[in-house]
Amino acid sequence: MGRRGRDVITGGIGNDWLNGNDGEDQLTGGGGIDLMHGGAGSDLLFGGDGDDTINGEAGDDTIDGGGGNDYLVGEDGHDRLLGRDGDDSLYGGTGNDELLGHAGRDRLNGESGNDTLLGDLDPDTLWGGNGNDVISGDDDNDRLYGQSGNDTLLGAAGDDRMQGGSDRDVLSGGDGDDTLNGQKDYDTLMGGDGRDRFNSFDSTAVVNELFALPDELFTAIDRVRNG
Repeated sequence: MGRRGRDVITGGIGNDWLNGNDGEDQLTGGGGIDLMHGGAGSDLLFGGDGDDTINGEAGDDTIDGGGGNDYLVGEDGHDRLLGRDGDDSLYGGTGNDELLGHAGRDRLNGESGNDTLLGDLDPDTLWGGNGNDVISGDDDNDRLYGQSGNDTLLGAAGDDRMQGGSDRDVLSGGDGDDTLNGQKDYDTLMGGDGRDRFNSFDSTAVVNELFALPDELFTAIDRVRNG
């Protein structure tokens, strides 16, 4: 356990419990299944190998899960969370956070704030939460949910399912056979390459590529922009 001030704590090969307390700390779990708390301050937290649980708490923290199926929570502050290998769960908390899943089937939730989420490799599920978020699935078949705020959803490669939620969202499917659901308010839906499906519950949606024959449209719209 750290004290007030800048602590450097390294766990080892076993199952460790590390607590930085106050100050700008650096905690490294090493091998094993570790439980880590950054405490107050802008901390650097590295899980290493093993299925780790890491909580940044107050401050602008950088959290790197390393190998294993990790559970990462930023909490207060503008945090940067990196899952790396394994099936990871990342939660930004309050603040404008950056979440990167990397390899494995990851679950990313920006929660409050204007967040940036990137699933990266393998099929991922991403939720923006509250705020104006940028959400990108990148490779593989991803699930993207904007939820509250004016969000931008980018499917990139793969057969993606995208749902904007409330407020004015922009959905871009990219490559693959995508399903784009605008939900409410004035949304913009863009399919890209592949056989795409568009669905909006609001008549003010703008749909690009309406006249691309392989695509299917399930909405009533009053404005159309041909991509």
